[in-house]
Amino acid sequence: MIKNFDTLNDFFNAANSDLHSGDIVVTGGYSAVNDGGAGTYYVISTENTNVASLVISGKTFSKGSVQLELILDSGEVFVEQFGASSTASFTANKAAIQAAIDSGARCINFRPTQYNVGDDILISHPVDIVGNGAKLVLETDSTSTQLFRVEYGENTDIMPASIKDMKIIGTRVESYGTDNTFSYYNILVNIVNAKQFTISDVHFEYGSSAIDTTNSSVQITDINIVNCVFRGFVTGISLCNVKGFKIKNCNIDLLDENGVTGLLMDSNVKSGVVEDVTIVNAFDSAIDYWNGEWSKEINDITIKDATDRILFKNLNIEKCLYGIKINFSDVPIWVSNAIATDVTYGVSMDCAKNVSIMHSSISLLPPETAPEDAVSVYMEGYVQAEFKHVQFEFPWDFQYTGICAHEEATDVGFIDCTIQKTDIDSIPGVTIPKGFGHIGTHYVGEYKYAMTFDGCEFRSYIKNYATTVAGNEEEITNYNFPMMLSALNETDSKLIIKNCRFVNENTCTVPYFKLDGGKFDNIVVYNCFFENYNYKPSEDSSVYPLFGKLTNNGLSCDVDEHNIFAKCNMRSSEPVRNTGTTINETKSYI
Repeated sequence: MIKNFDTLNDFFNAANSDLHSGDIVVTGGYSAVNDGGAGTYYVISTENTNVASLVISGKTFSKGSVQLELILDSGEVFVEQFGASSTASFTANKAAIQAAIDSGARCINFRPTQYNVGDDILISHPVDIVGNGAKLVLETDSTSTQLFRVEYGENTDIMPASIKDMKIIGTRVESYGTDNTFSYYNILVNIVNAKQFTISDVHFEYGSSAIDTTNSSVQITDINIVNCVFRGFVTGISLCNVKGFKIKNCNIDLLDENGVTGLLMDSNVKSGVVEDVTIVNAFDSAIDYWNGEWSKEINDITIKDATDRILFKNLNIEKCLYGIKINFSDVPIWVSNAIATDVTYGVSMDCAKNVSIMHSSISLLPPETAPEDAVSVYMEGYVQAEFKHVQFEFPWDFQYTGICAHEEATDVGFIDCTIQKTDIDSIPGVTIPKGFGHIGTHYVGEYKYAMTFDGCEFRSYIKNYATTVAGNEEEITNYNFPMMLSALNETDSKLIIKNCRFVNENTCTVPYFKLDGGKFDNIVVYNCFFENYNYKPSEDSSVYPLFGKLTNNGLSCDVDEHNIFAKCNMRSSEPVRNTGTTINETKSYI
């Protein structure tokens, strides 16, 4: 027999002498008609013992000895069917959501309203959590929280599962304390053990991490994060032990100095795609990839399978200290169509192999805010990388390191790249532009490195300030060069610049290169073109050296005769002074 009640409470409060086991009960709601808690139930027992509390276990509803079993005819339930509502307490909503998940329903639905929710809701099996525009606000007194913990049990039958279409609000986490810890750890989705799990169309706000797998001791596979927004986190997404992942069409804004890293991939993360992602306001790094430990040497890392590749595609990075960090890895990493603007350090690599960055742009902070140690590419330890069709833009008063090898950087190539100064005519408080900065080593060490620039274009806006800024001749001599080459020492290091074009928008009346200390023994400048080059030492009107007169410039460099400077052409905008000069031999032009 089918019996109808307005609410589930009405059923339990009604006289039930006319109900029998096996009857069907249909309700219009849980605590109010049309509140989303409507359901169909099978009567298990009808003895009324007048017990006040309702107990929900899975899909069984009990009050005293009266028991109903929810019929999951469609495989979908609403959390209101288990007592959740916009007015319920966070403990009641947590219990209701947990009961809905444990009911065995394949799809758990929310209504488009706000739910205050307690922490640590366990998803122990594949299930779809569908928000339908709901807003979940995490409330807890604990300093270590997680809203959803995804941890499948052993022998779980794996099938696609998801959290989607909702807004999740955590707790604002303050910045580092004196002991480098946070006062509040707040993870919104903690994935401990799962496969084929998707998080889509979710707006996350506030916490130490929005999505985190770092508590996993097993490998997590096939994780997808799609169409999500992250605002106000210490770390937006933190991955560990993940193979096979996709992060697509997401926006990560860490808001202020409390935000450290947009996307952290720390240890055993491979076979993934990060596409159409914007990361803004990272106090440290937009993307930080680690695949080892500080004590681990690059030669000890064995992951080399091409299927382990990680592809970063269509990235937009803004206002971050570091654009991309890659550390202790020979996992193939490809970066394509990335734009980094207003960064202090563009790409930083420490013990990294198989890195390829192409069709991208790196623009450092503007002159008034760029620190002295800003750098577009920084390499430390053994690095093997290629930059192809990449544009590097330095601030106008940049004087230090543009592309830098700190210790040992091997097989680093720049192909068809553009390296240029910011096109600014005048900056308040800045009277002397500094040139391109160093190309080569920043700290002279005992290690060797090799850099190749092939088919690149170097563009500068350097003017001759020597005759217009009185009292600054020494500073101009030290810094006002389109390119500064750091010492190679006696390490068999190599610097090859071939098929390149050097352009000064304004006539350059200083040498193109400055040699910065040490011994130079393997420099090749071959088949290059220099435009607007007008340097002419007063004591020798017939010589237009690329490097100037070493003795006249007061440089303590030791230039070896085995360097090659050949097949280069120079053109001046002042034909009276220089109608064109070709370099076909070495010594006279050093």
